[in-house]
Amino acid sequence: MVNDKDLTVLITHLWCSDDHDYLHERYRVQLSFALIFFANTGARGGACVESSSYRGTNQAIAYKVC
Repeated sequence: MVNDKDLTVLITHLWCSDDHDYLHERYRVQLSFALIFFANTGARGGACVESSSYRGTNQAIAYKVC
């Protein structure tokens, strides 16, 4: 579980202090979206990212859908 304070710390670090060299800057945006999505929905990671179990069944929510 992530509370508002934890989420603020994570997002602030991601945008202000993270010195990781991302291959595409879009990945930072996607990671930010995923953190906010998981924190606000209480969803498990596996429920939001297509796994081999769900492949082709349209039962998983993917970033491209949102």
